[in-house]
Amino acid sequence: VGRDGDLKSGEGLSRGLAMAIIFCALDPTTRKPIFDVADLDSLVGQPSGSWFDDLATEAMGLISDASEAAKK
Repeated sequence: VGRDGDLKSGEGLSRGLAMAIIFCALDPTTRKPIFDVADLDSLVGQPSGSWFDDLATEAMGLISDASEAAKK
């Protein structure tokens, strides 16, 4: 159940989205990763509809942008 009371999927984040977060989420001050591979299971267990969805969307956008730039 999300904060708004709506039922959310119990599946959580996919492993691919969780890995994108692990590799793309950096501390803005130190530029060091916020998460590491040890956090994978915890990230995958986060409920759908949480703020992790927003973070995963941004991480996937970064990966997509990097992929497009590499093609050029």
